[in-house]
Amino acid sequence: TRFKTSGGYSPLNDPSPNWSNRPPKETILLDGCDYEHWLIVMEFNSDPKPSEEEMIDSYVKTLASVLGSEEEAKKKIYSVCTTTYTGFGALISEELSYKLKG
Repeated sequence: TRFKTSGGYSPLNDPSPNWSNRPPKETILLDGCDYEHWLIVMEFNSDPKPSEEEMIDSYVKTLASVLGSEEEAKKKIYSVCTTTYTGFGALISEELSYKLKG
């Protein structure tokens, strides 16, 4: 399993992010940007391609690695996809999102 990253700067690529650099939530210009809902995109080997159940199990285990339990991970995952893209949506803090990346 590999996490997909894009080129260019991203705070997720910053080894020492400046948490105070972000504007307060009240001044965020993009509707819906709350730094709590995250889309985690993952890549899987295509030969053999894992089943949907195996991918979803991997999503839960990945999130559990930063939350501490699979039960808590299942509570925080609000969407999954195994077709158009492979990944999941999770309701977690910005700090935890950095732990998923690293």
